[in-house]
Amino acid sequence: MENNNSRFEYLLARFREGSASLDELDELLKMVENPALTDELRSMWEHMPADAHHFDNATSRKILSSVLQDESQPAIPMIQPKSKRFLIPAIAASIALFIAATWAFVHYTSSKPSMPIVVNEPKQQPVQIVPGNNKAILQLSGGRTILLDSTADGSLIKEGDARISKKDGQIVYQQSGNTAMEEDRYNTLITPKGGQYQLVLSDGTKVWMNAASSLKYPSSFTGSTREVELTGEAYFEVAKNPGKPFHVQLNGMEIEVLGTHFNVNAYDNEETINTTLLEGAVKVNGGLNDVQLKPGQQASGQPGKPLRVLNNVDVDGVVAWKNGYFQFDQAGLDVLMRQIERWYDVTVKFEGKVPNRLFGGKISRNSNINDVLRILELTKVGFRIEGKTIIVTDKS
Repeated sequence: MENNNSRFEYLLARFREGSASLDELDELLKMVENPALTDELRSMWEHMPADAHHFDNATSRKILSSVLQDESQPAIPMIQPKSKRFLIPAIAASIALFIAATWAFVHYTSSKPSMPIVVNEPKQQPVQIVPGNNKAILQLSGGRTILLDSTADGSLIKEGDARISKKDGQIVYQQSGNTAMEEDRYNTLITPKGGQYQLVLSDGTKVWMNAASSLKYPSSFTGSTREVELTGEAYFEVAKNPGKPFHVQLNGMEIEVLGTHFNVNAYDNEETINTTLLEGAVKVNGGLNDVQLKPGQQASGQPGKPLRVLNNVDVDGVVAWKNGYFQFDQAGLDVLMRQIERWYDVTVKFEGKVPNRLFGGKISRNSNINDVLRILELTKVGFRIEGKTIIVTDKS
C-alpha cells in the first residue's frame, strides 16, 4: 500500500500542478475510485492545509452535492460536519470530478482543431502627437552612428583632425593641426521627422537643419574648396574665406558662396528647390542657367529646368522655422500640411481633392497640434486624427 500511496501522492501533485499527462490523469481517476485508498485519503486530508487548492470544506461539499444529486433525490443539506473524516467521500468525489473534467477537456482539445483564444486586451492609450524638438543622428565616416538626443553634452569623438563635441542641441567641429596630409572623412547629420539640430562645421560655418533633412560634409575641409551635400532644408551662415569658396550640392543644383547667410529648401516632395538670400551674395547653378542673387531675392526651379528669380521675398517667413514659427503668406493647404507632417511626425491624407484654400499668418511651432488644426478649421477645412494620421476634408 505504501507504493500505491507514494504513486497516488505523485499523481495528485502532477494533477494539481497542471502537468499530468492523459495517461496519468486516467490512472489517478481509477485510483480515486478505488475504496482501498480510503485510509490514504484520510491521512492526506488530516495533514493537508485548510486552505489547500480545491479541497476546502465548502467546495468539497458543494461538488459532492452536485455529483450525487439527481431529480429523484433531495439535495444534500449543506451542514458543516464535526470532523474532517466525514468529508472523505466528498474529497474523493471532488478529486474525481476535477480529474474527469480535466481529462475530458484535455482529450477534447487534443483531438479537435484548436480554437482561437479571445483575450480582452486593455484599451490602448491615444497616440500622442507632439511638436518636434532637438534630435538627430550623427553618422561618422566609419559607419558608426550616434543618437544625439540621447547622448550627454561634452566631447564625443575625434574624426581625423577635428574634435566633435555636443552642447545644447548643437554639434561643433573644432579643427586643429595641419590638414595638408589629412584624408577626407565625411560625416552626415540626419534629422528625422519631428527633429531639428544645429551644426558648426570645422571652418566655423553655422548650419541650422530643419526636420527630415540631412547634410553630408567632411570633418575637416582639406582641399581648395568647401563642399557639403544637402537634402531637405537648412539655413547657412557661411564663414568668410575668399580663398576657399563654399559649395552646397543639391539634387541637380549647386550653390556657390564666399561668405553669406541664406536658406535652402530642397525637399523631395516640394515642387521646386528654393534658395533665398538674406545677406551677402550667392550664385545658383540650375544646370541650364546660373543666377546671381542679391539679398531679398530667391532662386526657384527644378533640376533640368531654367531657374527664375523672385524679388522682394518675405525672408522672415522663409526662415520662420529656424526661429520657432510657422509663417505663411497666401500658402496653399498642401504646402502648409507638408510642414505640419514633417514637424509633428505625422502622416497627412486628403479625402477627395485638396481644398482650395490660401493661408496667411504666424503660429508657434511649439503649439499643440489640436490648436493648429482648430485655427485651420475656421476656413471650413475639416480634420480628424486617427493614430498618427491626420485626415483632411473639405467642409465647404
